[in-house]
Amino acid sequence: MRKGRTAFSVVGLFLNLGLLAANQAPVQSQQAQGDEPAFQSAEPYITYTEKQLLEKLRVDFPHLESLLAEKHPDPQKMDDTLRDLLYGIDKLPPEWRVTPLLGADLFAERLAERLPRFGHDSPLPLQQYKVGGYTLTYEWAYLGAGWAYRHDLLWRVWEDYPSSPWTERAFVVLQEFGWDTTVACDKGSDQFREVIRRGEAFLAKHPESRIRPIVLFALAQAYETWWSLSRASQDDPFVGDPAAYQEGAEEARVKAIAYYERVAEVAPKSAPAAEAGSRLPRLRRGIDTHQRRYQCVYE
Repeated sequence: MRKGRTAFSVVGLFLNLGLLAANQAPVQSQQAQGDEPAFQSAEPYITYTEKQLLEKLRVDFPHLESLLAEKHPDPQKMDDTLRDLLYGIDKLPPEWRVTPLLGADLFAERLAERLPRFGHDSPLPLQQYKVGGYTLTYEWAYLGAGWAYRHDLLWRVWEDYPSSPWTERAFVVLQEFGWDTTVACDKGSDQFREVIRRGEAFLAKHPESRIRPIVLFALAQAYETWWSLSRASQDDPFVGDPAAYQEGAEEARVKAIAYYERVAEVAPKSAPAAEAGSRLPRLRRGIDTHQRRYQCVYE
């Protein structure tokens, strides 16, 4: 398993995290909304966003929502819907492409359930499928004896459509993945470093973004992961050498505190603020919190 990270699927992410309302302005012109109702409400913020995504697609794909909700959807309907979402998409104006790509990403993940299983060992580590000019990559997860989708379409949204308001959804989901959508932590164990790099760059460029509370929370967890790894026991089989994390560790603790405090300030009624409140006392006293949110170990 991947130790130290929550194994979110994109479907799960769209059900459990917080993003934006569908019809917001582009990133460059957003206003700070720490008290955004969807972020502060009891309803998970991404539940709100997924509803907006499906609503936006409903006119052209009226069966999309019900099909995703089915526990055992008809395989042919899933295939047909994925092809419908991606067919001719490159002929659309750029601003119209992002929502069907995100919708297709949801379906592509569900289709992993249909691929043949081989026990723990697969004769092929990767399988790729061409659909509507797009490549979908599935990687064999030997610990779970199943296939995992690498979210090629999610990356496509992030890389190719920077001006779309929906691209912020892609950013938050990729932050949750630690910017590594492979099964076996191909980009290394220390995901906190990339989360910090990307998150701080995002806030510097978009200081008034409405997803600011979510980015602040991810940064707090990333810095806390760094500091906690520096405090790990030499006998911890999932850490390796704690000395490798010593440089900058105390500064990481201070920054984790600052980011958690900022989350509590800009979104005081949110679940992340409650989590921040539970972690701050130990961080302030220098007591190890054993945070491993952005450490990835697959074994």
